[in-house]
Amino acid sequence: MLPWDSEIRNCLAYLTVEKSHAPSTLMLNEQCLRLFAKHPSPSFEKWSQIQTDTLEQFLHEISKKRNSVTIKKYVVALKHFFRYLKQAELISIDPTEPLEIPKLGRDLPETLSENEVDRLLSIPFTPTPEGVRDKAFLELLYSSGLRVHEMIGVPLESVDLNEKIVRVTGKGKKERLVPLGGRAIQSLHVYLESARPKLAKPASGPTLFLNLHGKPLTRQQAWKMVQHSAKSAGITKRVYPHLLRHSFATHLLSHGADLRVIQEMLGHASLATTQIYTHVESQHLRSVHQKFHPRG
Repeated sequence: MLPWDSEIRNCLAYLTVEKSHAPSTLMLNEQCLRLFAKHPSPSFEKWSQIQTDTLEQFLHEISKKRNSVTIKKYVVALKHFFRYLKQAELISIDPTEPLEIPKLGRDLPETLSENEVDRLLSIPFTPTPEGVRDKAFLELLYSSGLRVHEMIGVPLESVDLNEKIVRVTGKGKKERLVPLGGRAIQSLHVYLESARPKLAKPASGPTLFLNLHGKPLTRQQAWKMVQHSAKSAGITKRVYPHLLRHSFATHLLSHGADLRVIQEMLGHASLATTQIYTHVESQHLRSVHQKFHPRG
């Protein structure tokens, strides 16, 4: 019987420390590996007995229940895992080497319109510490375009309201400075002055956003808060934290911001990743032309 639990844990620890993988990536990797551990197959006495066809069979079976994007991520997860096993000298041949990572067409990201963002940020937040926090969280999320795991991990000392910037440590432990807008600064000032001191407990750490127990706001709590706020604003489309990141980039581009500046603020390693927002803007311009041009 394979020591799945220990090897999976060790691999995830390796990916955390050596590869700086985001929590969401680690969660998906663990999900994939534990599914593979339960996959019906001959009993293995050694890691070296796992063959490529076993992996292909596993991917084929789960493709009936998962979309193509998830399958691609699962292939990557398996490759990371077996490369780790080889590096740990538990196997001599990596069975994932023949596996090709599926190529996917890039879907254009969904966004909120500027009107929808205004509605979202204009809902009557309650004057409680929780309501003041939620207002500040949403304003910062849209003002900075941070990823949700970056948002919930921002420490107090990384926010400089006088300099109007937030210092962020993103993927690959790369640090970047992101400017803050006036409304975000105002909301953060109110939160820091009147709400966070009431949420903080003696054991609370330096994290900027705290929950009602004085602990760092979790990813799930952030999701629920964004969705609840969108519902209160009467927005019917599915709203989630990353949607505000997409909206941040698209709105900057539509108002003339330089693409490389947007790349820097988003923390994209490659400009090609940021260029997808030019397609979103082009799509918007085409729809406006078709709607209003007399021969559209």
